[in-house]
Amino acid sequence: MSINLDTLKKFMKEKEYTYEHIAKSLRCSKTFVWQIVNGERRLTYENALLIARVFNLKPDDLFYLTYLNNADVKKKIVNVDKYKKNL
Repeated sequence: MSINLDTLKKFMKEKEYTYEHIAKSLRCSKTFVWQIVNGERRLTYENALLIARVFNLKPDDLFYLTYLNNADVKKKIVNVDKYKKNL
C-alpha cells in the first residue's frame, strides 16, 4: 500500500528540512529518504518513528491522517463498522 505523504512534505517545507538533513538524522542516504517521501519505498513503523523524532513529533502527528485518507484503509474501516453493527 502506498500512501500520500503530504503532511511530511508540509513539515519539511515549514522547517526547511532537506532530504539530506533527515538522512543525516536517520543515518541513511538522502536517496532513501527521497524514496520514502515520494512513495517509492514503503514506510515502516520504525522509519515513521525515526522521521517523526526529527521533527520532535509522534508518528501519528505526521502520518495518521494520511493513513486514514487512504482508500484501502477507508474500505477496511467501513467493513469493521459493518461487522460491529452485526454483533
